Amino acid sequence: VLVGCHGLVLMDDGVIGETMERVAQEALGWSLARGDAVVENGGGRRRRITVINRYSFASSLARMATIVEVAEGGKGTSKILVLAKGAPETMASRFASLPPMYERSYLSYTRQGARVLALGYKELAPEAISKLKSKKREDVESDLVFAGLVVYHCPNKFETKTSIQALKQSGHRLVMITGDQTLTA
Repeated sequence: VLVGCHGLVLMDDGVIGETMERVAQEALGWSLARGDAVVENGGGRRRRITVINRYSFASSLARMATIVEVAEGGKGTSKILVLAKGAPETMASRFASLPPMYERSYLSYTRQGARVLALGYKELAPEAISKLKSKKREDVESDLVFAGLVVYHCPNKFETKTSIQALKQSGHRLVMITGDQTLTA
């Protein structure tokens, strides 16, 4: 889910897009390829995930989704999946069922200042792709299987505290603007 649900773009001079998405793909051993795809690096499996349709991240929804084809290397087999990620409080209603400690888990991490995303997926029949244009985004992003939570630890930069103190002492009014969950912020 994490490597196939992204907004990254491969340009001549490199990958453009959100740093956390790029770093996650690299850390998991995947690379962006031509044709809006990601490919597995090594590991013998050589899977390829090609984006068929993208529902871009919308701050008002706090989530994004992709419809992808996942092809297995030398086997010639593939499947069509909906992959989704977003703020855990928003994604909760998108899952067919939630694990018992869902809310307690993500709240615990956000209270520690971590950035938390909930991940989900569902498989689509290949013939369902032709009907997608008539479906609403909400329908595509519903009845997902809970795949897990991804937790990013993003510590403040060393100089952040000193800079904020200096701004306050100089009489500036400080305002934080963030798209992160309130507890993370």
